[in-house]
Amino acid sequence: MRYVVHFLVKVSAHAHRNKMSPSNLAIIFGPGMMWPANYTLESAVDMPYINSMVLLMIEHYHEIFES
Repeated sequence: MRYVVHFLVKVSAHAHRNKMSPSNLAIIFGPGMMWPANYTLESAVDMPYINSMVLLMIEHYHEIFES
């Protein structure tokens, strides 16, 4: 997880060129990183929370993974 989030931090550092802001990256990578193993229709309701969690990991990478 640390490696992937570090990669996303690097990608988001070039958002002015690639249009992949931390928010956009969270929307794209959130479901793949944190989708529940026992998927149900109700799981889709949790998607904003999953995306928010990934967004927080990207925005606060240094505080979370390097402390």
